[in-house]
Amino acid sequence: METEWIIDRQHLRDLLREMPALTYTEMAVQVGHSLSWIKKWVPRLRIDLHDDRLRERRRSPRRYGQPSRSPQVVAKILAIRDEPPDHLRRTPGPRAILYYLAHDPDLQQTGVRLPRSTRTIWQVLVDYQRIPCPIQAPHEPLPLVNPMQHWQFDFKDATTAQDDTTDKQAHQVEILNIVDAGTSLVVDHHVRVDFNAETAIQALATTFTWQGLPQSLTFDRDPRFVGAQQSRDFPSALMRFLYCLGIQPIVCPPHRPDKNAYVERYHRSLKAEALQVERPATLEATQHCVDAYRWHYNHERPNQVRGCGNQPPSVAFPSLPTLPSLPDTVDPDAWLTHIDGRLFRRRIMASGTVHVALHDYYVRQKLHGQVVLLKVNAPARTLEVWWDGQLIKHLPIQGLYGKTLPLQDYFRLITQEAVSEARRLSSRISLRSTNWDKSFGSRS
Repeated sequence: METEWIIDRQHLRDLLREMPALTYTEMAVQVGHSLSWIKKWVPRLRIDLHDDRLRERRRSPRRYGQPSRSPQVVAKILAIRDEPPDHLRRTPGPRAILYYLAHDPDLQQTGVRLPRSTRTIWQVLVDYQRIPCPIQAPHEPLPLVNPMQHWQFDFKDATTAQDDTTDKQAHQVEILNIVDAGTSLVVDHHVRVDFNAETAIQALATTFTWQGLPQSLTFDRDPRFVGAQQSRDFPSALMRFLYCLGIQPIVCPPHRPDKNAYVERYHRSLKAEALQVERPATLEATQHCVDAYRWHYNHERPNQVRGCGNQPPSVAFPSLPTLPSLPDTVDPDAWLTHIDGRLFRRRIMASGTVHVALHDYYVRQKLHGQVVLLKVNAPARTLEVWWDGQLIKHLPIQGLYGKTLPLQDYFRLITQEAVSEARRLSSRISLRSTNWDKSFGSRS
């Protein structure tokens, strides 16, 4: 390869001798190299067109290795690190060690070559386990799933948009995006200023009406999705809604947005390529912006996920399966079978009751302050109360209906339950804030 480069430089030198009026572009065509290569070598060769040393000079500068690390230097670095000088009341880093090496009398007498860069000292400390390096967990791609079977959804703020109809100080205009994990298609989106547990269910019901029902739906631990922190282990209204429609809800673990990767990736693109570019200021402008970008994302923008193969999702998946439609009737108690045998930990309050979802269950007042386990018995529709390893009581599960309902009646029912859960959550937050203010005021 070096021989070919020498020949090319010789060719360029001959052109400079014979046709000095050629432009850089013409020289690049004649020699067969890039314009940047011509711009680099023409000034060098014009220094002396008869000097063969320039023709044979290597294309890259000579590189020197790192300073040698003699055993004496390595031992001294480790000694300073392990046992700092008496007047230094901290563990010395590479900069401090570099200073002490230069002033060490023993090393000065031996005349060994000392490192001049903190990088060398850092590498010694790493090699000898003085600086622990965290082991990075290998990233594994998510398994490919079938098209239109597994959806993900989440909220995205339109931070530049404001609306006078809401009293919220932040998150005034929000976008609920639903993305298919199998195709990266944006299945649907909803732009509103009043998203809560009730309106989130209404938005999903609209999507299910037009698109059909997937097998599963993944979402994060937003209180509007999973309910209050105190009862988050029990299915929220939205989760019960999905269970009753035959959809498996999948809640992401805390601090794991990678489990909701497809909708999070869409949010990043939506923010960088649409919201921050157009900066919509109103609800209507946000709706128009997101509508246009959704079409662009699905039909025009190449997607680099494995399933799309650097093609737009609608091009990579021209034909999609037909999903099951919404049923005419719904069993509002169908969610109970999905949590059969599940255990819930509760502490008995002073009144002798425990709180599960929207209901209070009386256990025993004399056990107040004790922790009990509640086991769901779906066939019997009861909660088994276990305390100290013994079954002490059966409690009938409250809030069950015992009959199927028409679809529209069930929609009204589940949205009312979502409103009740949100109201209870709001009252608990207000009560906690009031108690905090009283406690803080008494201390001051």
